[in-house]
Amino acid sequence: MLITRYYAQSTLYPRTITKSEQKQKPEYVSGTEEKPEAENKLNESADIWKELSGRYDIQNASFSELCDISKKLYAAGQISFLDYAMITFDPSQSPQPLHFDINVTSANRDGRRDWIAEFEARASAALKFGNTGGYTENRKIDEILSRLV
Repeated sequence: MLITRYYAQSTLYPRTITKSEQKQKPEYVSGTEEKPEAENKLNESADIWKELSGRYDIQNASFSELCDISKKLYAAGQISFLDYAMITFDPSQSPQPLHFDINVTSANRDGRRDWIAEFEARASAALKFGNTGGYTENRKIDEILSRLV
């Protein structure tokens, strides 16, 4: 501890400066190595979209199928958690006593609907009421689901 007439300074945690002893070696890439990770991720992302569009018909899907699609897209890193939450939000499953339907379009007798048209209708309704945030998010979901056609 350094004490002078003007101030006291405590050095409970002395600073030490360390220098790295090792020099970093540059990485060299040969033409025979595998593709970089970025290219692999792009190929995987294209594969998940093709797989899901082949397996599901987003314009005639049930809510559980929509949940499966969004879960797989989120797991593959193709959509954010917010997008995943917006797609799978179902207020009828709430523990609150008020159960309401947020769907704008009607489902067929099997409970299937065109989810692209649904999110377009939600975006239009949000814009009509001046909810620009809701409009933007619903349009984003609409664009995501349109990639599955």
